[in-house]
Amino acid sequence: MLGNLEDKLKLPEGRAAYSVRTLRRLTQRMLSSGDDLHAARKAVFGVPDDWQPSASPIGEPVGNPAVDRVLKIVNRYLAACERQWGLPQSVNIEHTRNGLISEKQAGKIDRENQQRYQANQELRGEIAQYLNSQGDAVRQGGDDSFVENPESPVNGLAIGQRRSDIDRWRALTRQGSACLYCGATLRWETLEMDHIVPRAGAGATNTQVNLAAVCRECNHSKGKDAFAVWVRSGKRPQASLLDALARVDGFQFFGLESRDRRYQSRFKRDVKDRLRRTEADDPIDNRSIESVGWMANELRHRIDAHYKQLHRQGSTQGDTRVGVFRGWVTSESRRAAGIDKRLLLIGGHPGKNRLDRRHHAVDAATIAMIRQGAAQSLATQNQVLRANEWADAKQTARDQGMRDWDLAQVLAIRDNLHRVNQLDGRLAIDWKDYKGANPDLFDCWRQQMVLLADLIQAALDRDQVPVFELLRLRVGSSRAHEDTVNKLAQVAVSQAMSTELIDRSATPAQWVALTRQPDFDPREGLPSDPSRRVRIHQDWFTGADKLGFFKTGSGCLAVRGGYVELGSSFHHARIYRCVKRLSSGKTSLFYGQLRVYASDLIEFGGRSEDVFHIDLPPQAISWRTADSALRRAVAAGDAEYIDWLVPGDELELSIPGGKTDAIGVFLGQFPETKRWVVQSLKAPTKLHLRPRQLSGEGAEAEDLTTSASALVAVPKSTKAILCEGNGFVPAINVLFGQYHPRIIRRDILGHVRLSSTAHLPVSWSLESIDDGGGEGITLE
Repeated sequence: MLGNLEDKLKLPEGRAAYSVRTLRRLTQRMLSSGDDLHAARKAVFGVPDDWQPSASPIGEPVGNPAVDRVLKIVNRYLAACERQWGLPQSVNIEHTRNGLISEKQAGKIDRENQQRYQANQELRGEIAQYLNSQGDAVRQGGDDSFVENPESPVNGLAIGQRRSDIDRWRALTRQGSACLYCGATLRWETLEMDHIVPRAGAGATNTQVNLAAVCRECNHSKGKDAFAVWVRSGKRPQASLLDALARVDGFQFFGLESRDRRYQSRFKRDVKDRLRRTEADDPIDNRSIESVGWMANELRHRIDAHYKQLHRQGSTQGDTRVGVFRGWVTSESRRAAGIDKRLLLIGGHPGKNRLDRRHHAVDAATIAMIRQGAAQSLATQNQVLRANEWADAKQTARDQGMRDWDLAQVLAIRDNLHRVNQLDGRLAIDWKDYKGANPDLFDCWRQQMVLLADLIQAALDRDQVPVFELLRLRVGSSRAHEDTVNKLAQVAVSQAMSTELIDRSATPAQWVALTRQPDFDPREGLPSDPSRRVRIHQDWFTGADKLGFFKTGSGCLAVRGGYVELGSSFHHARIYRCVKRLSSGKTSLFYGQLRVYASDLIEFGGRSEDVFHIDLPPQAISWRTADSALRRAVAAGDAEYIDWLVPGDELELSIPGGKTDAIGVFLGQFPETKRWVVQSLKAPTKLHLRPRQLSGEGAEAEDLTTSASALVAVPKSTKAILCEGNGFVPAINVLFGQYHPRIIRRDILGHVRLSSTAHLPVSWSLESIDDGGGEGITLE
């Protein structure tokens, strides 16, 4: 039975690449010899250095909807790149923390980040308050920076704005203003930060558990030794391990940390472990810069195997190198190359900002230029740091054939050195001068990045960097309604029923039966009639018999004797051009939309029908919740179905100038905004749009305190347009009647799709449809 189960059971490679027996043998080897997994695997099984478990296809699902969607996108993108340009030289992937997780988990992380940001803002205020209480003349600026009196002992630095200031304040407060090593009283302007355990090579371990606020005497006596080694040497009798451990027990936590007992216990335990350690931390290497997420590495494994197979099949020279880097490597690359100061995105200030969504394209171009290095880089780097002679280092690198020095590793060390400099400022090597073992190659890379910045800016100026998303066109199988089951309203058959009430009939069959009554009026509904008889399927209802109705006019679905609301579970919107016939005999043109609920399409989801053109009967909930003017025009044959829209569609609008409302104010600040995205199908006669290129996370309302220089100040009404919950909500009739929209559909590479032999969605506009020979509607 177990054998049959093993045959049927399929687990993702990477989590189930080894059998239980194999894991035991590898574990015994690693415990007995100190080998890492690679060395143990080679010793036990004799596999070559480049051995890897077999890989699944890039796009093969793993069962997590969010991850599966990313895999599908990556697979399609790489395939398109191969068709366009051939096999790539390298594929570099930036893995952000929420890049391969569910929407729910991403929301949780966003909330945690917001809490952490708010806590840091409060800490900055506490720093200013403390400095004022100590008699230092401190001014709190409008951007939350703190500028000191030049005569103060802490002059020359903006206190409270840098991350290092937060680290210093946390350590000082947590330790009760006492040196962790000897117990001497500390003040902000006299304390020094020390790394309890040093790191082998350049930089240091800058985690909170490895940072201690100490007095000058202890810091300079300890030097770069581990605390446990230094305290045993007796160089400073005032310091002892037992006293330091006791001070850790007395740590004072505050803010979010004060409410988390498990965090406090874990933090104290980790600090004590650091105080007892005698060996230095490992040097910064590829493990420090590469993603540690299982799915990120699984993606790299799949892509690497894919291109290895293609190179073997095509007998092409070389290979395709694949790397997955942590997100912060990108920002350090931009800073080291000086790209931030050379780019001008929307917002008016040089450098990257989060207002312009095209900053993601800048990051993509930056990470694509990271060079992956040779395995011998670590040995060379250690030799460089010992010798500290750059000329010898350059020759050493060349002798070892290091044509591809690991720039990502150099950037990681530069970033680490930068932070260490901010904390204690005692480094012999300036982080700005650190270029690794091959400075010439680093300088070459930086020149290439300058050229890249110029190319990016030219593309931005020509509006050649599209912002788009893949459209969801299939009828999904996920939840299509709310969870709460509501009670139906009960109405006697004999009672009068308005048209609005009949449209809320619990079932399509009931709606059909009521609208086919001889005394039904499309505008007024049904009058009261004690003798009324209604047949629904095979059942007759008369007089006092009760019929069920939804209690709301929004989309609902009957379930288990009650009903559930469908919410915003629309699949697409159908756009109609209609004729309105006036009592004077004249006609006017107007536009309307039919929002099609996914529930009305579920029965067609697995078939080959075009769900965008399936005839929906008038009893479908999509039609019953539609605008009455559109329904009358369709019933009278005065409506023409033009085309469809889905959330995520890109609209290019020509909005007239001179407007004084919210959209006029918005365009006054961002006149270049012409592209918008369909955020949702907000109302029967309106669309919910947001600017395609702009993001609310990069803007701050003018009358609120800006918390970072990267934010762009905007009026409150503009902030509302940028936010997901609000946006720009024009009426369909105004949108298509005055703004002349062009609906833009793109392929996976961002190219505008004007035609498709594979029946993929193409771009369209009213003009293109009319020029295409459609009959249209003739006004009388």
